[in-house]
Amino acid sequence: MVPLPFKAHIPHLISVSTVVVHMEATGKWPDDLEALRRVKAAFHLTLARLLRDNEHLITAAHPEYVDVFKGGFVFRVRIAAHKEIGLARQSVAPNGAIKIRDTELSSKIELETEILPGLTSTLHGLQQQHSTFSAACRLAKRWVASHLLSNHVSEECIELLAAAVYVSPAPYVVPNSARLGFQRFLALLANHDWARQPLIINLADKFTKDQVAELHSTFVNQRSTLPPMFIATPLDGRHPSLWTRHSPTGQILRRLTALARESLRVLEEQVLCPIEADVRQIFRPPLEPYDVIIHLDMKRVPTIHTAVDCTFKAALRPFKGDVLPVVGFDVVSYYVRALEDAYGELALFFYDRYGGDIVAVLWKPNAFVPQPLKVSHIGGYMLKGKDMMVPNVEAILEDFSILGKGLVESVEARSTKWTI
Repeated sequence: MVPLPFKAHIPHLISVSTVVVHMEATGKWPDDLEALRRVKAAFHLTLARLLRDNEHLITAAHPEYVDVFKGGFVFRVRIAAHKEIGLARQSVAPNGAIKIRDTELSSKIELETEILPGLTSTLHGLQQQHSTFSAACRLAKRWVASHLLSNHVSEECIELLAAAVYVSPAPYVVPNSARLGFQRFLALLANHDWARQPLIINLADKFTKDQVAELHSTFVNQRSTLPPMFIATPLDGRHPSLWTRHSPTGQILRRLTALARESLRVLEEQVLCPIEADVRQIFRPPLEPYDVIIHLDMKRVPTIHTAVDCTFKAALRPFKGDVLPVVGFDVVSYYVRALEDAYGELALFFYDRYGGDIVAVLWKPNAFVPQPLKVSHIGGYMLKGKDMMVPNVEAILEDFSILGKGLVESVEARSTKWTI
């Protein structure tokens, strides 16, 4: 991560809205993956030029997409050809035989061009049926992020959990307000038996009774190999619980359910005493469990205007100009990613993507167990005895500041929470 200059201006975060343009299936597409991708790049260049010349829009072409600025929003337009997925799955064996199997590239293309658009379309249909769904979903996302779990629970997972209370509201009726939908979301998190029961969300009633029974059977027989939070939808395809395969982990899920239980209790108490109610209370994270708190410069946080308790004057100004604004530059998420890459073996990192001005650090249970000396892993460690090593906490804390130079204000070590 490149240090920020002392007086560098950090623009407010401008997110992109992805638009996928599916091209007609035709035999005219090349049979070579690289050639097909070059044709797509040519499409993107031509599309950018036509939108710029004919519609007078600000555009920026990229081999994989076109960014289009209109009405204060940036749209990322991607050309999709179904044939590309099949070509990405092909590999040639030494004997010349062609093997077909999923690859990291084919899975990425399929996710971006088919699975995610399918989920978005289905959730949009749910919003058309229930007008409070989108607001409840936004509250759910804000709540998860406010408890510093932005990098531990995916947005798709939260959207599906919120959708579940509308798709299967029994024993209640469908929520008729965003607040009630949000409370049901918390209740689902807090009360569902994640260890023993799968959460099956029958979006658009696409699951048959036999398929639901098969999912229950698969869950029981393969529980030890399935993720802690198992969510099944008709959109998962070949990957069971697609949206929770890698996160949340068991530790994070336990934290999430405990927070949901406490937030639900606070909300129910506020219903009894509405005069003194401050709903923002459930959006303020408890910091006691964490071992280190990294304080960030509020003026350098690109989403500070969305903070729960924002005291900093951060009014958004309409963008004016004839060039594309900086998009997707979330310096805090880049910093957290750098921390995870450098010290992910020793600690977990937590932050709020919506204006959070801290990064919380929790040492892993075995972080300070002496390890055999390895020259390749000596960074961040110090010798203990002749042939063992342990983390050098002072050096690591200093490195937290160095990695975030220009963004980090201070690093607070809660020394009573850990020992070597």
